[in-house]
Amino acid sequence: MVYFIVTLIVTSFVFVGSLAREGKVNQRKANWRKEIILSATLSFIACVVVYFQISTPDQLPEKDENLESSAVDKDTLYRSTSHIVYDKITFGIDEQDYEKLMPTMHHDIGKRNYTLRPHYNNDGKLYLLLIDNHPQTANFIETDLYADADNLMRVISQKYGPPNDEGRPSFFDFKPGNILWQYSWNLYTKRILIGYKEEDTGSRYNMIAMIYDVNMKASVDSMRNQIDKDKTIKDSEKF
Repeated sequence: MVYFIVTLIVTSFVFVGSLAREGKVNQRKANWRKEIILSATLSFIACVVVYFQISTPDQLPEKDENLESSAVDKDTLYRSTSHIVYDKITFGIDEQDYEKLMPTMHHDIGKRNYTLRPHYNNDGKLYLLLIDNHPQTANFIETDLYADADNLMRVISQKYGPPNDEGRPSFFDFKPGNILWQYSWNLYTKRILIGYKEEDTGSRYNMIAMIYDVNMKASVDSMRNQIDKDKTIKDSEKF
């Protein structure tokens, strides 16, 4: 394409220049020469536009296979620790084993103290660990609440690297009963979330974290949704 453009322009100028050298160019032909030059220039511009329109798609960056490889490597890296919940606690243990390994609810992690609350599925197997602290008034959101979240984030980041960060919520983002997640790690089949919650009754707030097995939680959620659906259908028959 570039060769064609250059050839077109050179040919036009050579042709007109040849006529001028032979003394055959009168005033009328001089005007004709200007028209040819203008035509050649416009042709050049048009060809350049077409060239770049055709060439641009081929010049787009190729798919970065390194990013996909990195995601696969990360899953492989965290697969060996995906069963670990906290300390010696692992997903799938029953309540009796949990209480033997974790006889107290309160634990010092990093520079702060937290409460650990286990959750079991219908088979009595641990699928989620809830970590929180004592609810406090709005006066402590900027101090204790955020400090608890950041302390836990730093401890976990020491092992798993920086989390996905959704940003610090403002006070006006809080609503009774809602959880605002800030930090998260996706670690093969394990998820870790850190955020903040306003109590259902309002006006009191606490940091909250969840560590859960993705597949086990999905199963629990599906079962609960089905129970709610069945109850709604059953209750509707009463009307």
